[in-house]
Amino acid sequence: MLNLLLDQSVMSLAHPEGVTSLAFSQEDRPMLAVGDRKGSVTLWDLKEQQVLSKWQAHSEAISSVLFSAGNMLYSSSGQANHIAQWKYDPEDKHVFHLVRQRKGL
Repeated sequence: MLNLLLDQSVMSLAHPEGVTSLAFSQEDRPMLAVGDRKGSVTLWDLKEQQVLSKWQAHSEAISSVLFSAGNMLYSSSGQANHIAQWKYDPEDKHVFHLVRQRKGL
């Protein structure tokens, strides 16, 4: 990651699956959601520089990820016209539960 104001590298996070989408959150704890080409979403704790959770969100590459206000709901979309909304449960080993989804034709 790069600090754009200082043009300096701040940290490096390894993600071997080919990153297709990123979303940053600066709410109560700085986090990064990473979508990849295999359909997984990985949630990083940026302060601790460690993975909080990783889950298979779609069967195809992730085209976008998004944090909601409060960091309790996340949305993801796949390349096959599939949108999903996930609820984050930090008390349940950082598990994500599918709230709703819509698949295209």
